[in-house]
Amino acid sequence: MRQALSLEDEPHLLLRSLSVDYRGGTTEPGHCHSWSQLLYAGAGALSLTIDDAQWMVPNGRAILIPALMTHELRMLGPVKLRTLYLAPQSDLALGDLRAFEVCPLLHELITRACQLGALDQRISYHLQLANLIVTEISQAPDNAIRLPMPTDSRALLLIQWFSRRDQAQVNLHELLPKAGLSRRTAERLFMAQTGLTPARWRRLYLLSRALGDLSGGQTIANSWEDAGYRSPAAFSEAFARQFGWPPGRVRQQ
Repeated sequence: MRQALSLEDEPHLLLRSLSVDYRGGTTEPGHCHSWSQLLYAGAGALSLTIDDAQWMVPNGRAILIPALMTHELRMLGPVKLRTLYLAPQSDLALGDLRAFEVCPLLHELITRACQLGALDQRISYHLQLANLIVTEISQAPDNAIRLPMPTDSRALLLIQWFSRRDQAQVNLHELLPKAGLSRRTAERLFMAQTGLTPARWRRLYLLSRALGDLSGGQTIANSWEDAGYRSPAAFSEAFARQFGWPPGRVRQQ
């Protein structure tokens, strides 16, 4: 049962929670919070734009966003989003922006915190629960799906070509002249501004888009060509190598 709160309770709160089920395609424009925020995709997948990068948060993963950091959200299909807010006046601060996989214990802890609504440091059980949540988050290994964005106008034009579904099967070398780039210049720009080659950036983008498509209900049969692969087997192998599990698991979830 969610706890009824008053203004007198505010200074004693360690954590607040929010449970929202979103429809696919829902967006939230850029905003920030005065409390650190944990976003957990209990089901479905979402993408976030933070500073100069896009972050993917698929089912079973979470992202920790420090207080006052601006971020935009987009739901890639239906999403069961579970959110924890960590009070700035508490000792629960967890530091930098990071994404990680949620273990079964942390899943249950987040679920319980969302049932309670808020955790009050005057209540022993709440204090223990909050400390255990923070311990599990701090020990969770980083597992980010992060796509850095370049700033050069030619690189951004090339990305526009990457994003066109009718160009997914087109060879990279045929797209480079459309953005006014030679192979060598494109390699230099992307490595300097994203740390990835154009081919690697494109592959990660297409696989991330496929992850969103599958989370939104698209079949594997309709995903592999859009991801730029020549066969379902090649797509499944690349998908599993990138994300750690096959595309069929996304469909099952």
